[in-house]
Amino acid sequence: MRYLLGALTVLMLCITGCNTKTSDQGNTETETTSQVNYDCAFCGMPSQEYPKWNANTTSQDGTEKHYCSSRCLFVAITETKEMAESLKTVNVTDYYTLKKTDGKSAYYVSGSDITGPMGKGFVAFSSKEAADEFSKDHNGKQVLTFEEIDLEAVKASIED
Repeated sequence: MRYLLGALTVLMLCITGCNTKTSDQGNTETETTSQVNYDCAFCGMPSQEYPKWNANTTSQDGTEKHYCSSRCLFVAITETKEMAESLKTVNVTDYYTLKKTDGKSAYYVSGSDITGPMGKGFVAFSSKEAADEFSKDHNGKQVLTFEEIDLEAVKASIED
């Protein structure tokens, strides 16, 4: 019994040691681990299930948010002008390459015959040429830049 108690004590010390770190001053502090929430920050759908569509933002304070589609991204960030301006980074998925691309320099096709996880919205591309080609092939209404998308453009994309 004494050996079991000793083994449990050592195990508890090991577990506790794994969750602490020593600062430069020699103080021991508990390290908090935060899990990234990949559910869409706007609608709650699991964004990782939609690799052709998902997007994410990082605010100036380091807060990261994920979205199931650029539609949800734009609905969320166009509510106020300050919201979009507070973003440090915006990443969207290029529809053709499936690679993350800078959302602030991307091109978005509105009103096409292709729908995302939330229905009609915007299809993102890293180049104007790809967006123009897609728009032509899929009956897109217009190609927009990040700066051109406001709440009215979001409403129009849903109604197209």
